[in-house]
Amino acid sequence: MISPTRTAAVVLLLLGSITLPIILVGDWLEGAKPQLGSARLLASIPAWVTLCIGAALIGRGRHRPLRARSAKRLLLVGSATSLSAVFAAALTLEPGRAFAYDSTTGLMKAHQRVVKIAGRSRTGVCRCTPDKITRITLPGGFETRLSIYDKGGPAPRAGLVVAHGNTWKGSDLSTYRLLASRLAEKGHIVVTLDFPGFGRSDDPFGQGPSAVADAYDRPAQLHAAIDYLIANTQVDRSRIALFGHSGGANWAMRAAISHSDVARVAVMVAPPPATEGDSDRDSPEYAVRRGNYFARRFTEQHRFVYGTDIPEWFSWDMTLHDVRYGDDVWALFADPGHKPILLVLGERDQPDGHGAVLEQFASVAGSTDMLLLTRADHYANTAQSLGFVFYDIDVAAQLVGGLSAWLDKSG
Repeated sequence: MISPTRTAAVVLLLLGSITLPIILVGDWLEGAKPQLGSARLLASIPAWVTLCIGAALIGRGRHRPLRARSAKRLLLVGSATSLSAVFAAALTLEPGRAFAYDSTTGLMKAHQRVVKIAGRSRTGVCRCTPDKITRITLPGGFETRLSIYDKGGPAPRAGLVVAHGNTWKGSDLSTYRLLASRLAEKGHIVVTLDFPGFGRSDDPFGQGPSAVADAYDRPAQLHAAIDYLIANTQVDRSRIALFGHSGGANWAMRAAISHSDVARVAVMVAPPPATEGDSDRDSPEYAVRRGNYFARRFTEQHRFVYGTDIPEWFSWDMTLHDVRYGDDVWALFADPGHKPILLVLGERDQPDGHGAVLEQFASVAGSTDMLLLTRADHYANTAQSLGFVFYDIDVAAQLVGGLSAWLDKSG
């Protein structure tokens, strides 16, 4: 008969054995570069202790029985340590926790975001992985990751290219993974790519100052993704659309205007919230604060993604060289003959700023549509951890269903 102490010892040993490698490979599971800093090592201590206690119980049990008091003490310490190990693993499986501007990754954040935002609605989980991942060369010689979501079906099929926002995960963000995989299930072909400086792209500073302008020419990079879609899939060339989210909306709109094969464009965007003390988004003080915010975020994001600091020779003017647009992107759609555009808004996405977006959208003449996602935030109520996407089923149905119907519209 196996004693309860021996059974508990085996359980402790297994818990420590499972938890420790999860901590150590947590970054790999999240798709980020492995990091083994002091935080990782400290977080792994409970798992090591659990391993040692489990091994000690088994080892001592082989030679002589433990006294009841000693066994209980070891089991109590081991059990507490096991729980600590599991909790530490959950925390360390958040590479995004070290990046203060990310709120969509990690086991804890996934729980907080989806459960809290979704409220009483149903929460779904999916892998939402691409059907194919490749690398393409962008203008300027930069290589980046390009993901294709294509489940097959009658050809040719409508296609969509996604321009991601200012997220360090690039095209791997839960919002895009969910949207792309679900649209592919509905018969569309979806392509996502990482802009240089995000996700798994080349370091935009890796080829020196002369290449930086090309690294930030987002419309040209979207053109490259569109050309790949046309050349390598069974896409219907007359039904290609662009989808721009947040910081990618501007670039999607410009690329849609400049690429002859793009038939329509959708944008999901809301203005950033006013910083404390600056409720007026038109004030010079607000512009300065927002500029400083994004400059600081850009610097920290580069260090987080590539593990290096931005070179001293870099200046903001370099990113604007040859891609500086003095015009208002919405003015490009003032002509009634423009390509159809869809505005997507989350009901809970900074609702105080909806007025500014709607005012801009009101200036657009011609073919326009709007999709309001009830109870949705800026990320359509999605989050991710351990390679899984957690999402609000009701909001996902609104976003995917509405966008799919819009893509299938004629004219």
